[in-house]
Amino acid sequence: MVRENEYGRIQDKTTIKFFVLYVLQSLGGHAPKDAIDEVIAFTENASYFDCMEAMESLAQTGHIESFSNSKAQDLIFKLTPLGADTLAEFSTRVPSWTRRRIGNATLTYRARLKYDSEIRCQVDSMDDGSAMVSLSIYNDGVYMFSTALRMPTLEIANRVCEVFKKNPRPVYQAVVNAIAELVSEFES
Repeated sequence: MVRENEYGRIQDKTTIKFFVLYVLQSLGGHAPKDAIDEVIAFTENASYFDCMEAMESLAQTGHIESFSNSKAQDLIFKLTPLGADTLAEFSTRVPSWTRRRIGNATLTYRARLKYDSEIRCQVDSMDDGSAMVSLSIYNDGVYMFSTALRMPTLEIANRVCEVFKKNPRPVYQAVVNAIAELVSEFES
């Protein structure tokens, strides 16, 4: 068995193939190519190019399949029964420290997906050159907060959207504070 340096990258081509199968399994057995790329990058355990070469080889041998998602036109990779059986038999070829990193990278990827689905922003161009930006926050699918703002230009609206997606807390807090102040003034 090839031993790898915990602080280096996997060099053995066969181990890289098992590594790719393990990443795909950790993502539920099927995933878009960009998800696979992101998890591989998070682990810092294998060269991107070696992994792409391994994926091509695994597709040729029937260990994985690829197909296009008709809606998003993403390339999706799927672990085949042959790939799953092979991984079950040889999963220990992927070093344990790498398996841990894959698990952590998958959790990080899924957390980012959850965040992206719960912090939403939409920009609509107006006929006069201005733009309407809608900002929303969901918590486990429950609608929590929404506001819409008219911005003087599309560029500014896109920038507001970008900033909100990175950190929605200041916008949310400012609106909640403003409402609390209005209620306080009304009650006094």
